[in-house]
Amino acid sequence: RFDKRRMFAMYCDGFFCTGPILHYVYEFYEKILPIEDESNLCDTDTMTPQQKSKAARKRFQAALLHVLFDNIFMAVFYVFAMMVVT
Repeated sequence: RFDKRRMFAMYCDGFFCTGPILHYVYEFYEKILPIEDESNLCDTDTMTPQQKSKAARKRFQAALLHVLFDNIFMAVFYVFAMMVVT
């Protein structure tokens, strides 16, 4: 048996609270520390192995920081928001 009130509350949390926050937070992450920027999107055929390695390391570090920030700081906010909304 479905709890329609709880299902509606979870829908509202995702649609009105968590969804928009996730959208803007990830957009903010990309603005502050882009994973793919113009230096990473240049023609890889003309890059030296050292340049390719540096670009790959930069992308990895940016992605790692995105994940760490999301798991350490934003996860707490997402859970708190879900508990308040639902």
